[in-house]
Amino acid sequence: MTKRLEKSFDISPAESKCLTDQIPLYGGDISNYAAFFDKWKTEFSNHHHLDTDIAQHLIESYGSRLPDVLEYIESSSDGKERILPGLHYIWGELDYALEHEMTVALDDFLIRRTHLFSLDRKQALDVHEEIASRLAKKLSWSEEEKKAQIERYKSKIEITRWYLRSS
Repeated sequence: MTKRLEKSFDISPAESKCLTDQIPLYGGDISNYAAFFDKWKTEFSNHHHLDTDIAQHLIESYGSRLPDVLEYIESSSDGKERILPGLHYIWGELDYALEHEMTVALDDFLIRRTHLFSLDRKQALDVHEEIASRLAKKLSWSEEEKKAQIERYKSKIEITRWYLRSS
């Protein structure tokens, strides 16, 4: 059909060269990753006083965007604190996600921006309301919107637990 349309209307698709192999991924503007990693690992231990697992997570997750993320981590009173014990996600990442990653939903932050949904055994149920409260404050949600966001997140958890009901 495409060939027939091209012939009938004397058109053909514009030839364009693929450029994706020349465009770095978000945060991927790094020429020597090993040197980058070593530099930041030293920087974290000497100046930012973050646990090794958190430092490694930040380096691997944000790459060349790391200086931007650090501004949020350092400017918040609890920016360096873990969102959940034992996991490497910290509160400063929430502020960064809001400002730079267009996070506008609770489930977006818990499922995609972080992986608290899948990495935490309780799927972040111990902290989802606190995160919703922080999002509500930053995004000017009404109480109804905050509740709707919480319910939407819980419905996604339910989908992953369907097998528990069938027993």
